[in-house]
Amino acid sequence: MRIISGSLKGRKFPAPKGLGIRPTSDKVKGSIFNILGIKVEGAVVLDLFAGCGTLGIEALSRGAHFCWFVESDRLRAAELKKNLVNLNLEGVSEVLSLDFARGLRYLINKGLKFNIIFADPPYEKGFVARIFSDLNIKLLTYEDSSLVIERSKREPLPDISPFELYNEKVFGDTYISFLKVIS
Repeated sequence: MRIISGSLKGRKFPAPKGLGIRPTSDKVKGSIFNILGIKVEGAVVLDLFAGCGTLGIEALSRGAHFCWFVESDRLRAAELKKNLVNLNLEGVSEVLSLDFARGLRYLINKGLKFNIIFADPPYEKGFVARIFSDLNIKLLTYEDSSLVIERSKREPLPDISPFELYNEKVFGDTYISFLKVIS
C-alpha cells in the first residue's frame, strides 16, 4: 500500500497477505480525498472495517487530527497496529479489534463524535444495511460530518435517514457514496 498525498506521501506499508483484504485503490482513494477536500484537515476520523487502514492512514497523512480504526479480525488489527507504529502514527490513532457493531457501541458509549466516517465493509454481506438499521450512527456525527461508504454496485443503499446522499462516484463494480446528516 502507498500513501498518495500529505506529510507521508510516497511511504509504503504492507497489506496483510491471504486475509481476504481488498484495499482501496490509489485512484479511488484519490477521488475520495479530492471530494472531501479541506474537511480532512484537523478532522477526527473513524475507519470502520479498516482492514489494513488505508483510508484512515491517508487521512492522517493529509492532516486529520486523530483516527479510530475498527477491525474485527485480530490478525489484521495487529498488522494495522504495526503499520501505525512504523509510520509514527501511534500517537494519533487507536485500533479497536472488535466487530463493527461492538466497535460502534463502544465509541457511542465513550461519547465520541467524528468529522469523517469511512465504511468499507465486505461486499454484498448486508453490512451496509446494518450500519443504518442496527445502530444510531448519527450519535457519532456532527451536523457537518461526512459518511463515506464503499460498496458493491449490486448492493443498493438502504434507507439512509437521517443522512442524505450528496455525492456518488462509480469505479467499475464499486460505488463510493458520500452522505451527510440532514439538518
